[in-house]
Amino acid sequence: MLDETEIYLVRHGETVWNRAGRLQGHKDSPLTDRGREQAERVARALLTALGKAPKVRLVSSSLGRALETAWIIVRTLDVSVETDTRLGEAALGSWSGLTRTEVEAGWPACFAAALTTGTSGRPMARASPHYAAG
Repeated sequence: MLDETEIYLVRHGETVWNRAGRLQGHKDSPLTDRGREQAERVARALLTALGKAPKVRLVSSSLGRALETAWIIVRTLDVSVETDTRLGEAALGSWSGLTRTEVEAGWPACFAAALTTGTSGRPMARASPHYAAG
């Protein structure tokens, strides 16, 4: 019989560029006060679910916004964090730092294709959280 494994997936808190509607990709921007509050709420919810110093493995992207979120959780749960570059954001190249409006104006055909295929090259459901959250 296999042991059960629970996975909690947490997205980083709101960043300055999220608030401004800018695409981030591999570029980074810091968490806003709201983003830190979001991370603190998640940390408290995990504390309620798991207790203090649980036997868990906390893995984060190496991007600053993800690590800042993870460190808030680390302090609350009294656990350690490791980074894994495979958890990083998709590379957006010259689109990084631009708004969707700016990308659509500069690369209309590519922008339209990205909305239907995402970064995987496969069709993407318009109602998916990834599409909606951008």
